[in-house]
Amino acid sequence: MTAMPSAGGHPSHPAWYHNISANPAVTVEIGTESSLRCHIFAG
Repeated sequence: MTAMPSAGGHPSHPAWYHNISANPAVTVEIGTESSLRCHIFAG
């Protein structure tokens, strides 16, 4: 799964990006619930 943080064209990241940066353990709900660990890639 890939998530692209966007704040509607604003120059800063949205709040949820900072939350994931601080704690990369997340729960994603698409159909059934899954626990995932996020990795932030910069390039």
